[in-house]
Amino acid sequence: MELSYVIAVVRADALDAVERKLISIGVRGLTVIKVKGLGKQANFFSRDWLTEEVKLEIVTHKSKVQAIADAIMEVARTGDPETES
Repeated sequence: MELSYVIAVVRADALDAVERKLISIGVRGLTVIKVKGLGKQANFFSRDWLTEEVKLEIVTHKSKVQAIADAIMEVARTGDPETES
């Protein structure tokens, strides 16, 4: 069995929806880590500009990687073309 490691960083407010979607497609386990980062959407109203997000880590069979990536993008995507390049 060939395993793959899927890593995704999503907005904290999208976490519940992402978890529900992943469970619905058969993901049985994942790790969630609170992270802070600086990207296209900087928090200019904060002292350090970093935004709080969550990092998902999933170990899965190689054949399920695309379905997992599609599921995460389906529910976590912002729809803003500026942030999705």
